[in-house]
Amino acid sequence: MNATEIASKAIGAAIDDLNHQRSAAEQLAPSTETALTGPGTQLDSLGLITFIVAVEQKIEELSERFVSLTDLAVDMTDDSPLKTVGSLTTYLTSQLGDIAND
Repeated sequence: MNATEIASKAIGAAIDDLNHQRSAAEQLAPSTETALTGPGTQLDSLGLITFIVAVEQKIEELSERFVSLTDLAVDMTDDSPLKTVGSLTTYLTSQLGDIAND
């Protein structure tokens, strides 16, 4: 898998895990446009931290690399990597760099 595939798979798995714990009305869509912070998000602060930790764990399982996302939780600017699923995927891909796991 390349970095983009790892990032997408980790985020998708974290969304699935989180959705198993939430009601139907609180489900996160596995779409690049899904808001993680700011207007339109389904995540409160605890849900966001739970999601971040799950993504970190999934990245480590898939790539054997650790990427810390917890510092991003305090960055709530318009260009935060945690704004949407798509922006997080882009950020993780850049953090993982050139990687290939077969």
